[in-house]
Amino acid sequence: MDFKRIAVLAVVALVIGAASTASAQDPTNQDPADFIEGSRPTGLGGAFTSVGTGPVGLYHNPSGIALAKMYGLAANYEFTPTGHIINASVVDSKTNPNVAAGAGYSYIFGLEDADPQGHDIRLGLAVPILKNKISFGLGGRYLVLDSGNTQVVNHFTLDAGIIVEPVDNFRIGVSGKNMIDVCDNPQRCGGIAPQMLAGGISYGDATNFMISGDVEADFTSEPDTVNMEYQFGGEVLAGPVPIRAGYEHRTLTEAHNVSLGLGFKHSKFGVDVGGRMDVTDTSRFTIAVSLEGYLN
Repeated sequence: MDFKRIAVLAVVALVIGAASTASAQDPTNQDPADFIEGSRPTGLGGAFTSVGTGPVGLYHNPSGIALAKMYGLAANYEFTPTGHIINASVVDSKTNPNVAAGAGYSYIFGLEDADPQGHDIRLGLAVPILKNKISFGLGGRYLVLDSGNTQVVNHFTLDAGIIVEPVDNFRIGVSGKNMIDVCDNPQRCGGIAPQMLAGGISYGDATNFMISGDVEADFTSEPDTVNMEYQFGGEVLAGPVPIRAGYEHRTLTEAHNVSLGLGFKHSKFGVDVGGRMDVTDTSRFTIAVSLEGYLN
């Protein structure tokens, strides 16, 4: 395996994600559509770019699925300000130690006719370039979404990410999201799957505590403007019970979100619940519930 070639591809992919600002879209009166977030990331304020492990890592930073050796399966339900989401995802980072793979499917139910409804299909591959130190991943995403009787998106896009652990328990992550623009008509689909570049750091492990922070740049939800998201979170484990809290600020809608999360962890399965609310508009809230099973 040519690790130098993989590293070059990682840099090129992330630069493309940062530079893809040409197709500006009209302003949207709502947050960019995140679709599946996952209950653990929700409880951490969304700060998951450098964490990224397990099936939900496929949705935040595809390189994370290579960090822990496991067979993992997750089922998720989320209620968001625009609709209900059901999701199932699976990762296998154990069969082949050189390549981790993951897949996920979500169905989005819009609350109103104008809210998006449809399918979000994901595939991911990740490579541990340097064992336990550097991983790189690519994620393919296919979106088919309707609004009312009009199709607003039917397009393929791509995510890419890298996570580096320079010292034990300290990670740095970078992820380019939706690097191929899915929106060909801003009047219909502005703010859906925006092109974003995220960077994050975290410290800790999955058995004691962890703190994490992310900064995300949204290039296409608003024309000629780069909107920022700032996310922070922490997690402590009281025996088998993880307790989480987080905060997120989104400049596009001036949202100030606070979040809480709680779970139960067993050696073979886990249950998690996470909630997020905008303290400036309490009608804007998200609730996420996840069931996971894994074999290490």
